[in-house]
Amino acid sequence: MTLLRYSLLLLLFAPSVAAQDDAYVRALEQALANEDTTSTLETMLVAITAFERIAERYPARWEAPYWAAHLYGQAARLEDMDQNDESLVHHDKAQAYFDQAWAAWSARPERTAVEESDFYVLQSLLYGLRSSYYIRHGEQEQARVLFALDGEYMLRAAIANSNNPRIYMSRGIDLIRHEATREEGRRILHEAIQKYAAHPPATSIAPNWGRPWIDFWLSRYES
Repeated sequence: MTLLRYSLLLLLFAPSVAAQDDAYVRALEQALANEDTTSTLETMLVAITAFERIAERYPARWEAPYWAAHLYGQAARLEDMDQNDESLVHHDKAQAYFDQAWAAWSARPERTAVEESDFYVLQSLLYGLRSSYYIRHGEQEQARVLFALDGEYMLRAAIANSNNPRIYMSRGIDLIRHEATREEGRRILHEAIQKYAAHPPATSIAPNWGRPWIDFWLSRYES
């Protein structure tokens, strides 16, 4: 193929690729806008279907399955709080979508440490949620293994990007829930607020979850 012919082919396909990217971003932005209005498990599960459809339509993109993994993890958390044994189904779906997102991201020629850190934070969260499930069911050995993985992946997240606000948010919540470490938890959550302000997401569809949780936990344990 001559250089001229190759250049012409690039010009022909470039507009369609750009249009596809625009459509993907618009679809994901709409799904995220709808997700912001969810307040119950039922509405959350309805919202997740939008991310699943986008992930199916754009298998080479990682953001949609990443968000689906995050939301299925939150659905599992809500079910665990209600002691609903069906939550394991959503734990499994969260991990499956995480694996899909990781595979798509890993195949990209350009990857950032910020993105890598957000993957590790989410994987840490999913391990922690599943660990809590096994503790509730008396399966201590499986819970112990997952708890160790939770800590390992949070460390990986910090190594990749020490300014990731979700690291501070997660650590602060862990501490504020216990009376002996409550003051330290408050301090770290306030530091997390500063990190969210100083390090906004790079795009409108990049991971930016967790900020409202800080307000919830600070209001719950007011000094």
